[in-house]
Amino acid sequence: MTRFLKLILIVCAVSSAVYAQATGSLHGNVVDVRGDSTAWMYITVRNTETGHEYNQSADAKGAFAFEGLAPGRYVVITSRPSIERIVREVTIEPGKNAQVELVCYPVQPTTGTDDLDKFIASSEAQGGRYPAGNISYLNVNDTLDIYFMAAYFAILALLSVYGVYRYRLVYLFLRYRNHRPQPKSRFDGGRLPRITVQLPLFNEMYVAERIIDSVTKLDYPRELLEIQVLDDSTDETREIAGRAVKKYFDQGFDIATTTERTARASRRARSKRG
Repeated sequence: MTRFLKLILIVCAVSSAVYAQATGSLHGNVVDVRGDSTAWMYITVRNTETGHEYNQSADAKGAFAFEGLAPGRYVVITSRPSIERIVREVTIEPGKNAQVELVCYPVQPTTGTDDLDKFIASSEAQGGRYPAGNISYLNVNDTLDIYFMAAYFAILALLSVYGVYRYRLVYLFLRYRNHRPQPKSRFDGGRLPRITVQLPLFNEMYVAERIIDSVTKLDYPRELLEIQVLDDSTDETREIAGRAVKKYFDQGFDIATTTERTARASRRARSKRG
């Protein structure tokens, strides 16, 4: 009995060795054009002579392995949404392990060769400057891209000139920050001139009263201050300005309402009188 079991074990070992010598294997991995691993790609291996197919998915690192393949020619086919199908021919030899690396690309448009995805067009195989292709579209520029970039940098250069001028403003501020302007001369307290403040108004009903209030608060002797409200309005501004003028006139201000035309005539008459 023991001899029989040993015989069976020897036969199995020899058969395995013979089978291993009579078959081959296929190992490989799937990468994108940058050389990074592409996980969970569905792999199909088909014998071109017998039509037998073997299927599996690549692992998280993009690796796959088919063992016990009969010698012969095989076609390796990949499939995954948004990725172009890869078809690669491989020859399996007895007792040998065939190695294959599959490089995948994004699905290309079908509107013609002029619309090839820049992801592919940048690769060395497509005449680009990058051996494995470039994932960034910004590094592959067509005529329109260059036009917009030129316009962008031209505008940026003009704005830079304005920004440089701001350094001059900073310089002037630092240079004169301690400078206090002084008047060339001063009026004596009893010799201040009489001045006239004119307020042109036209349909400014929301600000008319506030403007008049601000002028009456000027730091100037009231008896030397004349205020003229030049109101040519066609709305409620006339009534609002009239009420404000009456209020300050009653308080002793030399204030009156007139029109722009009347004020011009008055100035001409004064100039003629010398």
